[in-house]
Parts: sequence; C-alpha cells; structure tokens
Amino acid sequence: MSDEDAELDTIKTVLGAFKALEDEAAQQRVLTYVCTRLGLSVQHKLITKGKHDPSTENGAGGGAGGGGSNYSTIDQLFEVAAPSSGSDRALVAGYWFQVCKGGESFTGAEVNGALKQIGHELANVSATFRDHMNKKPAMIIQAGKVGTLHKKYKLTGAGIKAVETAINKAAE
Repeated sequence: MSDEDAELDTIKTVLGAFKALEDEAAQQRVLTYVCTRLGLSVQHKLITKGKHDPSTENGAGGGAGGGGSNYSTIDQLFEVAAPSSGSDRALVAGYWFQVCKGGESFTGAEVNGALKQIGHELANVSATFRDHMNKKPAMIIQAGKVGTLHKKYKLTGAGIKAVETAINKAAE
C-alpha cells in the first residue's frame, strides 16, 4: 500500500469516527487532543458546517473567536484577560507564547521571564504547570524537554478555551 493510499484510509477512518460525535465541540476537543498528543502544530480555523471563516485563516487564534493574534504584547493580553491568580497568569502567559506568538511549545523559564517583565513573577512555575496538568481536563501538558533541565509545555484545547473564555467575557 502506498503512502497516499494509507493517508486516504486514515482520512476515511477519522471521518467515520468524527461522524459518530455529533457535537461540534466534542469533535474540536478530540481533534485538539490528538494533534497535541502527536506533537502536531495546527493553525486553528473557524469551521462551521462546512463553511470556513477567512478572517481566521492566518491568525493564530483558537478558532472560537478568541482572537489571540490581536495582541501584540503580553501586557495587552493581560489587560483584556485579567487573570487574577498566579495559576491563571501562567495559563494566560502560556497562551501568549503558543497562540499569540504561534509557538509550538513554551518553557517555564520563558513564561516566568515574561511574567517577571510585567510584574507577575511566579515563585514556582513548574508547580503551577503541574497543577494545570492534574486538572480534569488538563489545561497544560508536558511536550518534551529542552536539554536536561527545562521542560517544554503546551496548552491543551481546554487550556486555550479557558483563556479565550476570559477574553470573550471581557469583550461582553
């Protein structure tokens, strides 16, 4: 079987599985989880019933109107999302690196460095990320390591949705 045939068979299998999930939100969660699990970088696009919204084509937003690409600085994002706890600040900072800046992952050092520059340094960013990983559903997952010391992290679909919910609340 050629690679092309294998791809077509995989597409048929995935489409069949997605048809069993009638809820679009469930389909989005599954897709986000699988892509995250496989370490795939995905540009989120708003797709509703076969129609696609070109306004989200090149943005790095989460697909649900979160508008992650609308913030040129982390301060702007913080001003709108208004995270009130250290845990929320870490999640929003992760969103900044992954969604707004289009990164595949981020490290605790990057997040804490950005938080420090805006006056919100965390005492233990690794413990904060661990708390997010232990939530159900997990907001952050470990995506690997950089060298022997630094872990790479990614927001899950639930983590992205949580930040975008905060952003959308502020817009109301």
